[in-house]
Amino acid sequence: MTFSHESATAALRSDLARHPGVADFGEATSLWTGYVSVLVRAVRAQLPLAPLLRDFVKSVVSEPGARGLFRTQADYRLVRETNRALRGSDLAEFSRATKALAARMEDAGALALADLALQMLLLVRIDGDGIALEEQGRVIAHRARIMRQGGDTELSTEQYRNVERIARATRSQDLYARAWIGLGVLAMQRGNLPECADWFERATKAADKAGDLDLSRNAHHGSLIAAAKRGAFDDALRHGWLAFRYSVGDAQLEAEALSNLGGVMMQARVHRPALAAFDAAIRRNPPARLIIPALGGAMLMSARLGDATRARERYRSLTHYAKSSDLRWEVADSLVDAATALFLIGDAAESERVRLRALDLAREGKFHELEFRAERAPGESDRDAPNAVSLSSETRSICEQVEQLETTELLALSGA
Repeated sequence: MTFSHESATAALRSDLARHPGVADFGEATSLWTGYVSVLVRAVRAQLPLAPLLRDFVKSVVSEPGARGLFRTQADYRLVRETNRALRGSDLAEFSRATKALAARMEDAGALALADLALQMLLLVRIDGDGIALEEQGRVIAHRARIMRQGGDTELSTEQYRNVERIARATRSQDLYARAWIGLGVLAMQRGNLPECADWFERATKAADKAGDLDLSRNAHHGSLIAAAKRGAFDDALRHGWLAFRYSVGDAQLEAEALSNLGGVMMQARVHRPALAAFDAAIRRNPPARLIIPALGGAMLMSARLGDATRARERYRSLTHYAKSSDLRWEVADSLVDAATALFLIGDAAESERVRLRALDLAREGKFHELEFRAERAPGESDRDAPNAVSLSSETRSICEQVEQLETTELLALSGA
């Protein structure tokens, strides 16, 4: 996908073109487009942003029912917060709210629109001043993540290197952690596991020094995956459980941690806890980038446990998301799992069709590890059920707690 657009409308058209059959990205689509249009106009025409944004907010408020949305809907509240920040010439708060708004666009799949908002944020001037250099690094790291999701790994790498340079100039452990987490993810997608593990090890140390809980959680996620890749499942599960505990209270972050835990448990061949983790992630109704891997894992675990009905239910959901998503790595990874699951429940023809689709996506995205996995067709050896790996008492306890998540959540909802 391209990340260079002259207008918010052009960016939105580009996003919608990647999602056939989708007319918009929900009730906030027009609000997003209008907000980004204001930023573009202020930057390109070199006009004062504050009055432009004030007039935009007034026009939105005048629409029927809009006042209630400004009180209850997150996107509208964020736009209101950007307006308040500009009235007080608070660039840091303006940047925070704009980044949060861009993240909501990103999660909905409007990647080009989100990137354009962030690009304008880097160029905005308030009373002659732009956002601080360290904050610029955070915005560039966010853009790099969007570029990676859009499949432009070269540009994403370049941007993370820019963040690393700003970290060096500002002596910011926060920015080092963001850059190294991003480079770790890119190394993982290339299948370079030693490089991946090195980046995440460095990121964990930098995040801890920065004292940022979110960054530490993300670094633990990466360390989990790196440990699992080398078969160190006790280490991986400890990292994963810590990441989940750091996420409690935020449903989306919980879903990400649970999906990662499920993946490690699946590799360790502890199938029931893995299925419980994937199902718990799905129950939190996360965005596509998180629910797609969870659906693939839940489908494969259901098939491993002999539940063909449940496996097919998950496959129908996965197919729905895969058709409307441009997240090629996530879709390809999940389709490899789906191909094995379909073979296990007796649908060899559909299994082969899905495997070939996953192989095409892996080759298009140059995802070498996924390409290697997708080249191998499921066979009779996949029907064998090897024993679970040996786990320490600590990590067996983690598995038991994950298996009990649904019961725990239901008790909490009932007030028992």
